[in-house]
Amino acid sequence: MSSKRRVFSEEYKAEAIDLAEKMGTTKASQDLGINPANIRRWKIEAQSGRAAASGAKTYEELELEVRELRKENEYLNSTSSLWHIFSMIFWVYSESTNTGGVEWIWKC
Repeated sequence: MSSKRRVFSEEYKAEAIDLAEKMGTTKASQDLGINPANIRRWKIEAQSGRAAASGAKTYEELELEVRELRKENEYLNSTSSLWHIFSMIFWVYSESTNTGGVEWIWKC
């Protein structure tokens, strides 16, 4: 005997979630005759769907953004200190032919 997979509408899922929040997932699943894991999964899907619809970022997205920003910050800090080193190198000492003295020239 083959069992058919049951398909539930979005409205049914939303009502099941509401019922589970009122009376508990186990009790609601018993009353509806469905597996409690279904209601738990539907809750997670509904929460992630609401977060995506509102434009809110997930925890993983925020972690990724923080890692990228830290890398960028590290790069900018390293290039800033390199800039100070290179700026000293680009100062070229030359003798001024007009005054006979010493003149520093920025060659950048």
